[in-house]
Amino acid sequence: MAYLQYLLLLLTSRVPSVWAQVLFHGTSVIISPFNGSDHPRDSSFHTANFYCYATPTGYFSFGWWLPAKPGTDTSRCSPDAGLDSIDWFEYTTSGGCGATTCKVHAVNYMLNNTRSPLIDVDYFAVSLDIANGEPHGQLALSYFDQPGGAYAVGSREILSGGISDHRQAKECELAFKTLSKIYAEYEAPLTFDLKDPCKKGLLHGLTASFSDHMKQSFLGWRKTR
Repeated sequence: MAYLQYLLLLLTSRVPSVWAQVLFHGTSVIISPFNGSDHPRDSSFHTANFYCYATPTGYFSFGWWLPAKPGTDTSRCSPDAGLDSIDWFEYTTSGGCGATTCKVHAVNYMLNNTRSPLIDVDYFAVSLDIANGEPHGQLALSYFDQPGGAYAVGSREILSGGISDHRQAKECELAFKTLSKIYAEYEAPLTFDLKDPCKKGLLHGLTASFSDHMKQSFLGWRKTR
C-alpha cells in the first residue's frame, strides 16, 4: 500500500528539484467495505507495514499484511528481512498528479504466488492536514477506483538522505539492499533505475529550516520510535 505515502511526495509543486529519490518506512490502515452493506461495522480492517523507494516517476516497495489489532506482533517487519518472510512487493506502472490529488496504477504481488498480481488497479489519493501543519497530522487518504473498492489512511517516516540520523541511515541501507534483492529475484519491470538514496549528502546544502519544512510539509515526516 505504498501508494499512499508516495503520492504525498508528488501532490504539490512545492517539492524541490533537488529531490530525486526517497526511501521511507510507512504504515497504512486499509478498510474494505462489505459487499452489499452500507454499514461501516460490516467492513473488514487490515494494516500494512512496508518500506518504499519513491522517485518522481514511480515507486517500488515491499511489506507485510497485518491484522488491525492492538498488540499485533511486528517483529518480522524488518528492513533486512529474508525473502521468505516478506509478504508482498508492489510497484507502479503509470501515474500522474494534479494540484491536490494523484492517480496511479500499481500492481502488488504476494511473494508466495507471483504468477498473478493480488492487486492490479488504479488508486486515487489526496493529502490531509488534520493538525494545522503539525507533522503528526500529515496523512494521506486513498481509495481503489472500482465498485466497492477499499480505502486507506497512512503515514510515513523518511529514512534516506543527509537529513537522516544514524538509526534511520542504517535502516535505509538495509531496506535498499532488500529491495535490490527482490528486484533481481523477481525481475520487477520498473520504469526507473534503482539508485542508492541512503548516502549522506543526497540533500546536502539545504538549510536546516528548509530540511525540517520539507520533512514535515512535503513528506509527512514524524518520529515513530
